Amino acid sequence: MFPQMKYGLVYLQNLKKKLINIILLHYVSSQLIKESDVIISTSSSTAMVCGLLSKKPLIIHNCFQVEHDELLERGLVIECKQPSDIISSIHTAINSEPPTEKIEKFIKDTLFKSDGQSAERISDAIVNLLDNNIQQSN
Repeated sequence: MFPQMKYGLVYLQNLKKKLINIILLHYVSSQLIKESDVIISTSSSTAMVCGLLSKKPLIIHNCFQVEHDELLERGLVIECKQPSDIISSIHTAINSEPPTEKIEKFIKDTLFKSDGQSAERISDAIVNLLDNNIQQSN
């Protein structure tokens, strides 16, 4: 679980008292995402995108009434607005099939490719840009 804001952290610490096996993190751990049953955050975040790529159930605990959340608008997460609904949201998320087509569209629209070659593409683009600038200045 990845709370991003102070109040979300307080809420999740209180939730932890009611549930077992809750881990609160302030950073993204790919190993923990892999081993998690569900990822909960207060809004879209790196952890949520990593969870999405891992096809994990995602819950946005929208206690701050965030509008225009990318993952929420695309139907990729379950929204929980009330603290009293978090347990049922967890059950819903765990028992739902991942929206595979929506996930693939999100990846295509926002991440381009998830092939592990992004650094190479960026460095190639920088080298090409520099080469073009050198050629134009000559």
